[in-house]
Amino acid sequence: MKKLLLASTVLVAGPSTAFAGGMEVGRFNPSFMFQSGNYAELSVRSSTPDVTDDTFSPDGSMLGKMTNTSASVKVALNDRLSIGVTHYDAARIKLDYADNGGPFTQTPHPVAAAGSAAQNDPATQAAIGAYIAANPGATAQMAMALDGATQQAIGAYTLANAAALPKMQAPYVNLSYKSTALVVGYAVNDQIDVFGGIKYSAADASGDVVANPAGDIVAKSGSDTAPILGVSYSKPEIALRVTATYQGKSETSHETSTTFLGTTTQLQDTKAALPESFTLDFQTGIAPKTLLLGSIHHARWDDAHIYFDGSSTPKTSWQDSTTYSVGVGRAINENWAVSASINYEAASESAGTSLLSVTDGTRGVTLGARYTRNNMNVSLGVNYTQFGDKTVTSLNQTGSFKDNSITSVGLNIGYSF
Repeated sequence: MKKLLLASTVLVAGPSTAFAGGMEVGRFNPSFMFQSGNYAELSVRSSTPDVTDDTFSPDGSMLGKMTNTSASVKVALNDRLSIGVTHYDAARIKLDYADNGGPFTQTPHPVAAAGSAAQNDPATQAAIGAYIAANPGATAQMAMALDGATQQAIGAYTLANAAALPKMQAPYVNLSYKSTALVVGYAVNDQIDVFGGIKYSAADASGDVVANPAGDIVAKSGSDTAPILGVSYSKPEIALRVTATYQGKSETSHETSTTFLGTTTQLQDTKAALPESFTLDFQTGIAPKTLLLGSIHHARWDDAHIYFDGSSTPKTSWQDSTTYSVGVGRAINENWAVSASINYEAASESAGTSLLSVTDGTRGVTLGARYTRNNMNVSLGVNYTQFGDKTVTSLNQTGSFKDNSITSVGLNIGYSF
């Protein structure tokens, strides 16, 4: 496949925005396949979120710092045919409400309170019995989930016995998706390239989401494969390249157990997914030594949720997302280039009920610099992104997550050989 259309000193890589749509922290980027000859690159991005609210995490960020990496190698088999491999962090959730001033460790655990009420409280037992009598085939669990009278009785019991009931652990989740893509590229002619391959994605997770299911959860590794297809059009005389990339959905299943009040229970497998996505990347010269750069990335997160223990109701509330980026790169001399870009994702859900999903849309700016010498290039970029505000209602309380942000610093090293 053909190299990028201007000298490598012009195209400047800054860090991509973390938390773009759903749980995405990285995506397949075909740009390494357009480098001349054989090429390898390594990228590292460190992200520091600052995400707080007035109820659930008032004293510190519920999203934790994270470091994401990617590595890519492309080998030219001849003038037209090339093969590439890239490995990257595709999605991640790293959140923890512990020690952030929230209400959790002082509040009776709702599942423990409901179980104790069903065993020991005559009012709760009577309400459950009345619900079952009125709804043949119903169970006690259904009564506790659906019946207002039962829930009222459990609430009264919880208030009266708060001191003796087990308390909640602060929710936390540590989930990681890593993807490896094997791609073959073919130069049809001087202007059109096509590429395609297979993406293998694997994930595992641990966490405590308070209820449904309750307890400390461990989801073992699960994996899936999905196709990658793309086409690229270039016009070297105006430094134009437009690349369209399709990625199929990856669905994973994870053997899962939970430990609650000292008892470990095997659950039905957890279901998770990376979404189907469409990406358009473009660049074009707009003046001598100057490029206009941009991308549009659409991901179908509405069809890629997390499901626990056979439930048909997802634990997440993500919506489809479209992330936009546009910027300018300019060569200063034969070694140095600089760039500036903005990124934007529209808000889609200003209110919700999941403590896993507490932001709504993004807008940010990236500044980058690139140094090229002989066969090596080094790029450094800094991105600052503001999250959209969101109101979250959970556990009979409401938190206002607003004025939150994330700062990312990225380093990319490339080498032609």
